[in-house]
Amino acid sequence: MLFRSDRPGDMDNDGVLNAKDALETLKHGVGLINGENPLVADMNGDGFINAYDALIILKMAVKAN
Repeated sequence: MLFRSDRPGDMDNDGVLNAKDALETLKHGVGLINGENPLVADMNGDGFINAYDALIILKMAVKAN
């Protein structure tokens, strides 16, 4: 069974919220990659994964450290 992090913003699914999650969210938003865990990346709840979500994730990651 594949583990899926339920931590908001943990786009790379490693259990840690950091700048890598924000970067993966940006890449997913522009179609460069399919993120590992997009179910937790729509941070503002608008139904889209984009730069706004990446910004929220980055702000959360900075506060967590």
